[in-house]
Amino acid sequence: MSSSIPKIVLFGGTGFVGGQVLYTLLTGDFSLGEAEIVVITSSESKHRQIDSWASKLGSKLQGRSLSVIVAQRGGGKDGNAWYEASEKISSDADLVLQAATSDDLKLTKAINKGLISAQKSGKRGALIHLSGTQLIETLAGGNAEPKARQYDDSDRDAIVNISDEAAHRHIDLEIGHVIARGELPGAIVCPTLVWGQGQGPDLRVSTQIPDLVKKALYNGHAVHVGAGTNSWTSVHVSDVSSLILLLSASLLSPTSSGKASKQKVAGGEQLFESFYFASTPKLHLFKDLASVIGKTLHAQGLISSSQPTSLPCPAHNPNEKGVRIEDAARSAADEEQDKRTPIWPTRTNVDCIASRAEREVSWKPTKHLDEEGLVADVKFYVEQWRADGTLKQLQRA
Repeated sequence: MSSSIPKIVLFGGTGFVGGQVLYTLLTGDFSLGEAEIVVITSSESKHRQIDSWASKLGSKLQGRSLSVIVAQRGGGKDGNAWYEASEKISSDADLVLQAATSDDLKLTKAINKGLISAQKSGKRGALIHLSGTQLIETLAGGNAEPKARQYDDSDRDAIVNISDEAAHRHIDLEIGHVIARGELPGAIVCPTLVWGQGQGPDLRVSTQIPDLVKKALYNGHAVHVGAGTNSWTSVHVSDVSSLILLLSASLLSPTSSGKASKQKVAGGEQLFESFYFASTPKLHLFKDLASVIGKTLHAQGLISSSQPTSLPCPAHNPNEKGVRIEDAARSAADEEQDKRTPIWPTRTNVDCIASRAEREVSWKPTKHLDEEGLVADVKFYVEQWRADGTLKQLQRA
């Protein structure tokens, strides 16, 4: 790697996790030291938003510079300008943090190709990719799955045998393949249900719990799907960010070889050594989350009842995990059901253990989801939606 200040390129810097990563990159007191941070965004308005946000950080900055590159999606011959720009930008990076999407294979290949080129010019050319635990979720139904597997990232058999058809898996395998061949050093971070209040430049709320809150506002009472006995583990957004930054420091360390060991293996074996869950061990029943949400919103006078109720799981094909009938052509009744019913990943089960991060980079989650934390998050969402004028729109007239 070049002896100059490392260049870190961030995709997804205006998203929830990506924004928190950007905040931590600029303000965190970690072993990375000086760094040049480059954020890729898709519009001039996002560029201005990032600049305005960063200017307010002031004395919090830790000697790290920030620049923004606008690379608009689409455009160019065959609509490939975005991917061509992503490859070119990555070819000058010591490290790419990909927090924009877990499902774009063309972007994944473009970044990988750019990073391989970066190594030829003396850059480290490393990658950290953000995946997600829908990778290991059960079928949807809103009920507990007694035979559901607990996945531990130190369990080779468990990680290797995740279905190739699982959500995000084709992307993870593509990345694992180039890492295992020794073409670039890298890691895949796979967070479970992410909670907490983001500190980034734009999106500051997550997906699953905010959706439960939105559906409570629309229905006039909290809801869950089925019995609500399905459960997920959780992780705070700042803890996801800290893991990504610890792995960043490790990959950029002068003592790091900068190359993965070449392995003649196939399928999931290729990514086992680079795969990290981000999770705390406690499981949260969705009916319990709905109960706290109901009490919190009712106390604020935003819903008519504090008691959650059950809704049936929308029809889906159990043989096509993650492919829902609700994604097809929609009738008015279907659309109304979508407005009332919590989204797909609130209907499934996920149980995972993050063993490798503590052992390898001394990562320990500092926050654990409890009733106090959930109440604070619900109140935060409400204030965010009140401030941007969407709160009344979320409530059914």
